[in-house]
Amino acid sequence: MKPAFCLFARKILKPILEPHIEEINGLENIPKDKNFILASNHQTNLDHLFVPFPAEASLEKVHFIGKRDNILEFLVASFFYWAAETIPVNRKSKDKRKVLEKAVETLKKGGIIIIYPEGTRNRKKGVLEGKQEPLKWLQEAAYLLFRWR
Repeated sequence: MKPAFCLFARKILKPILEPHIEEINGLENIPKDKNFILASNHQTNLDHLFVPFPAEASLEKVHFIGKRDNILEFLVASFFYWAAETIPVNRKSKDKRKVLEKAVETLKKGGIIIIYPEGTRNRKKGVLEGKQEPLKWLQEAAYLLFRWR
């Protein structure tokens, strides 16, 4: 994430959002001194604000993989995508190799990747079946995978 956005997240967003976080499972699995991939379920548009906080000490290293299926959605979300240094993926494209290459490059540089393997927001309780393609990317990248509930 861009340094200015990290400062905003720590000083403004965290005090507002933290009281609304009920429970986080798996914090003990997050490495303190290594890069990693964090795979999270995706229930609201606000997940992008909540999910990075367990990695707060390393917010500057956080990069999302986020959809860019149509130009209107991308234009609406473009500031956040820029601020969060999101790696865009067009889910309709057959060849997503460039996304994997960018994610692996980011990890090799010490970055942290946040991905939503469900592939879409799930407004219901529980976890959806993960999409196979993002899970294959993670396996190919040979990095740790954490599942949050």
